[in-house]
Amino acid sequence: MARPDQDGNYRIRAMPPGDYYLVAVIDLDDNEWYDPAILEALRQVATRVTLSEGETETRTLRPMTVGR
Repeated sequence: MARPDQDGNYRIRAMPPGDYYLVAVIDLDDNEWYDPAILEALRQVATRVTLSEGETETRTLRPMTVGR
């Protein structure tokens, strides 16, 4: 989880190699990140990224809200 900087950009550094799902979400409570139903809904619309050792990625994500 990351929050945007003053320019609206998100930066996540020092991620280990692996597969990740990226999604920008508006108005999600901190405890909702642990709700399996919400996580599954987010996974369905997320951008999947695979990072190799030392690799960097830049992606443009459109913020979305989660239907409750």
